[in-house]
Amino acid sequence: MHFHDDRFTMNWAAGKRHATAARLDVRDDGGRDHVVTWEPIDTFMMKGIGYGHSEWVHGGFKGELAVEREDFRPADLDPLLMPHLHIQHVAIARHEGGGASSEGIGIVEQLVFGPHGPSGFKGLNDGAGA
Repeated sequence: MHFHDDRFTMNWAAGKRHATAARLDVRDDGGRDHVVTWEPIDTFMMKGIGYGHSEWVHGGFKGELAVEREDFRPADLDPLLMPHLHIQHVAIARHEGGGASSEGIGIVEQLVFGPHGPSGFKGLNDGAGA
């Protein structure tokens, strides 16, 4: 099945580049509308596995015995610093349309930088509503 007339919208947390909700509207080949929504329930900081880290980059090899530890509390991090922009939201995903509905758990990965008019982002890493 192919979908058409797709429209994807995101709602952004004030002062962040992290979504509070996402929605996909499409139409199938039979002209039936479908809506898929994602509702975040928890946040995984990709920083925790090395994405954006200045020294311990994701996938980098530092030797067989290299070990280091870093502790941080996600709520205490500045969400607009570059290493903190890349996240994954664990989310409830819902589908309605075409005579069917379903619900499950999924991931919405986000890494948003640069201007984006529809979202109101003007600079490299300014927050929503800023």
